[in-house]
Order: sequence, then structure tokens, then C-alpha cells
Amino acid sequence: MKAVPLKPNLGPAGAQGSTDRMLLEALVREVRELRAEVRAMNRARAAFDAGRAKAIGQMRQRAEQHERLVLHWAAFDADRGHSPRGRAGRVTRQLRGLLSESQVQRILRKLSSSRDSAVSNDSRHTLGEKHA
Repeated sequence: MKAVPLKPNLGPAGAQGSTDRMLLEALVREVRELRAEVRAMNRARAAFDAGRAKAIGQMRQRAEQHERLVLHWAAFDADRGHSPRGRAGRVTRQLRGLLSESQVQRILRKLSSSRDSAVSNDSRHTLGEKHA
């Protein structure tokens, strides 16, 4: 496109035109600045989301490691003939401060409930019962 030359200021009517043009140029500048700010905010949010996803992945990985450790020591405790009562405390002592007793209890509850549901699902299938 060709550049359109500005009309010279020709008095009151021309003054109004140049004021409108200046206002329009100021609005265009402001819109461009706002768009640049939005782009910067979107980049910052993308970086934040990536960091958050990475942290969640690391926490899940750490939780799986903790579950494997607790499962190992709980099986070891059961093989030694100890009762389930107090197992969380014995496992906690074996882990030497890695997890608190309440964390071990929570993991044991989670593992036992998932194992119980797997057993109940298996028994339902072996008994030939139909489910909806």
C-alpha cells in the first residue's frame, strides 16, 4: 500500500482531524502494548504450567517409590509372623525416618483397599456372577 500523506492543518476543521488522528494513533499504540503484555503473560503461564506438570510428575514418582518400600517392608513384617496391628510403626522404624507413621498407615490402607477390591473383582468373575 502507498503511504497516505497527512493533510496540512487548515484551521479549526483541520485541527479536529489531526486531533482525531493523534487519538487513533495513541489507541493503536496502546493496543499493541496490551497485546505484547498478553503474549508475555501467556509465555509466563506456559512456563509455570510446564514447571507444575514436572513437579506433579516428580511427586507421583516419589509416591510410587514410597509405596514400593512400604509394600516390601510390610511383606517382610508379615513373613516374620507379626500381626497387622502395629505394622505401620514397625515399617516406619525400618524406614528410619523416611516416612512418618501416619504416611505409612495411609499407604497401607491404600494398598489394602486396592488389593481387597482386586480380590473382590476376581471372586466375582470366578463365581460367574454378572455385573452391570
